Amino acid sequence: MMTKFLRFVFATMAIALLAGFNYEAFSDNLPKKDKIDIERALYDQGNGSVNRTLDVVVDAFYDSTFQLLEISCYGLGETSVYVLDSHHHVMNSLQFHSEEQPVVCLATPDAKGYYYLVLEAAGFYGEGQFKVE
Repeated sequence: MMTKFLRFVFATMAIALLAGFNYEAFSDNLPKKDKIDIERALYDQGNGSVNRTLDVVVDAFYDSTFQLLEISCYGLGETSVYVLDSHHHVMNSLQFHSEEQPVVCLATPDAKGYYYLVLEAAGFYGEGQFKVE
């Protein structure tokens, strides 16, 4: 009885260890998302400004595998997003309402280099940099 129990324990541990090693081996194929640090500024712009009673949430990630930006924000209202090259030329843009569509994706340029992600809304400006390799 005890030997059956020990075999069961060792078999379970072996399976768990193999599963862990296999995850590490295949994790290189998983999409890599790099967080983009967004420097933000809230400013008063009259009646259309950001509602200060709501928390403003802004996060952005660059997915190098699929060459996409994933932007999630809430509390901004009507928002414009731009991808600018190093010469500040607009490479891609998108407009959305953050409460209706809190997560959006935007394609990044194919050319290698540094780019800027800019978010603008009434009473809000945010900017971050990412690198396409």
